[in-house]
Amino acid sequence: MKRHAPGRFDPEAQRAVIIQSVCTGEQSLCFIDKKDGTEHQVGCIRSPEDLDAYLKEYHLRLSQIEREV
Repeated sequence: MKRHAPGRFDPEAQRAVIIQSVCTGEQSLCFIDKKDGTEHQVGCIRSPEDLDAYLKEYHLRLSQIEREV
């Protein structure tokens, strides 16, 4: 998985997903390209404050984010 944040979230071309590790429980916010499935990791979510910061930075609503395990 690539570990860089794209410049912005494009809901037409990307899906916002919180991916949780089965082994460690670590959560990461990723943008997944709808065409080719390429994942771009935005960053780790260690607290509700981290998630709030990503929501503000990328102009996301919680309802736009999917969850995967």
